[in-house]
Amino acid sequence: MSSERAPDTLPARIDALRAIGAYGEARDVAAAAVAADPEDVDGGTAPTLAVALLELGRAESDLGRYGAAGEAWRRSLGCDPEPDAGARMAALGELAALMAFLGDTHEAAAFAAEAARLASTDGDASADDRATALANAAVGAQEAGLGDDAVRWIDAARAALRPEPDTVRGARAAVAVGLAASQLHRAHGRYAEADAELRATLELVQTRLGAASVEAAAVHNDLGVVAKFAGRFEDAEASYTLAIRALERAGGDANPDTAALLHNLAGLAQARGDNVAAEAPARRGVALREQTLGPDHPLVVRDRVALAAILDALGQPAEAAAILDDSIGRLEASLGPDHPEVAVALNNLAAIRGRGGDLEAAATLHERALGIKERAGAGPASVAISLNNLAAVRRRQGRHGDAERDYRRALALLEGSVAADHPAIVAIRTNIRALDRSRLAIVPLQPRPSQRSVSPD
Repeated sequence: MSSERAPDTLPARIDALRAIGAYGEARDVAAAAVAADPEDVDGGTAPTLAVALLELGRAESDLGRYGAAGEAWRRSLGCDPEPDAGARMAALGELAALMAFLGDTHEAAAFAAEAARLASTDGDASADDRATALANAAVGAQEAGLGDDAVRWIDAARAALRPEPDTVRGARAAVAVGLAASQLHRAHGRYAEADAELRATLELVQTRLGAASVEAAAVHNDLGVVAKFAGRFEDAEASYTLAIRALERAGGDANPDTAALLHNLAGLAQARGDNVAAEAPARRGVALREQTLGPDHPLVVRDRVALAAILDALGQPAEAAAILDDSIGRLEASLGPDHPEVAVALNNLAAIRGRGGDLEAAATLHERALGIKERAGAGPASVAISLNNLAAVRRRQGRHGDAERDYRRALALLEGSVAADHPAIVAIRTNIRALDRSRLAIVPLQPRPSQRSVSPD
């Protein structure tokens, strides 16, 4: 295998360990480099502290230790003397993607803009580092609602990539670009394009990085998310299962990405209507996430929102409503009132209020959720769910004209983007027919719990 770097440099050593799945050892090597005195290292190949911290952050991230990863990257930016432009660009890009994953869209946008600026001006940075930084910047921009910037930076990342990556670092850069591009497609409801992007990326992962790598886990997870949204539930389950197996080499239950996959498996079971099967992975995912992040972290709260939807479907609406009431306040405080995750919780609470007979509260909650999704540019499946459920409440209120309009908007959004026999399309068509046949019950759509990716979405 050829390499752009001398074999005894820290990045090359870290890459070699990643290539064989030795993520814990890679972290130890990086930590030792951070602690070492450069004057004690033979051969003059000691990394700068900024580079050592950059690699430590990446190693911590591979193990799902996101707090430690973020701390290392921030320390890298604050080194004295200041890191060179390439190291600074890379740390900013990593932080942009991490903050997007953790829901801090303000910081994600700021880090993304600076990383992209450096990637376009630093002529000394390697092509792999520029591509990775731009891909991470695109992820941060997309989560922050800066769609035009995300598209521009993905295009720039592709242009920076080498046609045939022949190093671990090059392969990881290409994977970062593929994951970022697929997430952009998925966010706009382009599920076929997202699936094609991920399958091409998976082929590269299996060839260059291995079927049991953390990159393989990330790609399989995102394939599962896309398959679920497209109504291909068996494909989604198979992809999630492969992702969990890949993560076993990166800590198993000790890796918080396992919690994200359990969350997605629970959501898949719920989408299939098997809420009994959904409860166990949902509870296990919440418990694993709490162990790492604490009970007040936004990711933990999101998992609780998903658990509440499952409990409601199992006939436990009081417990579910209590969880949702608490979660909405926590999400608004940490992510802001217009964050898409707030919309998920509002939708779920609206369903409970509607079944309890409080139609005015239900309509208000659904309207708030729909407004958030539309302002955020959510995908068609997500917007269609809110429109269907709002229409169901309006019909019960006797507002049949408004209900028909919302049903037809929902149907138009879904047709062409998901399979013709997708449960959502079937339910909406049934509800449209039921407007003129009052003896038929409304078929509700269960609000979907949010879906998360493994790599620093």
